[in-house]
Amino acid sequence: MNSTKSIRAVSLAKTVVMTAVLLTAAGAVFDLYQTYKDAINLDPEDHVTDAEFALNEGNTEINGNISFDIPEMGMFKKKIQAQVHVTILESNPTTDGDYSFEYTLGSGEQTYEFSLTNFDPVTEEKIRTGEPLDLEYTTSITLIYLGVELTPTTIEIPAKTDTIETA
Repeated sequence: MNSTKSIRAVSLAKTVVMTAVLLTAAGAVFDLYQTYKDAINLDPEDHVTDAEFALNEGNTEINGNISFDIPEMGMFKKKIQAQVHVTILESNPTTDGDYSFEYTLGSGEQTYEFSLTNFDPVTEEKIRTGEPLDLEYTTSITLIYLGVELTPTTIEIPAKTDTIETA
């Protein structure tokens, strides 16, 4: 009799665990579907500000910032990994930098700062003579779901240019 109760208890426990696993999997699949549906209707350029750049007082670095204000997607909390690549045009050798930021969707506007340093000789000469610097930057955004970067969700925002006055 005791062994029958034990078998029933184990069987019931297995059923409860399997039901919980199936419900969790169904919830995750539905959330991924909802996230995909939300992402299709989202124009990232409406939720990512243009980067702003300025030469510091000592003329030794270019400080930049970019802001994100992306709404929640789906039901569960998610993050994005944002990559910004900045290049000083006409630099030789090329002066550029890569910056990475993690942003939680739906957390409101967040501004991230970065600095471009170690200028090449051409850029240093332009700064010394007061010539403007042209920068090009690209931004890409990848969704992070349950700690995993979903590379197929990567969105590339077209390259933009900005000019910094050095005089």
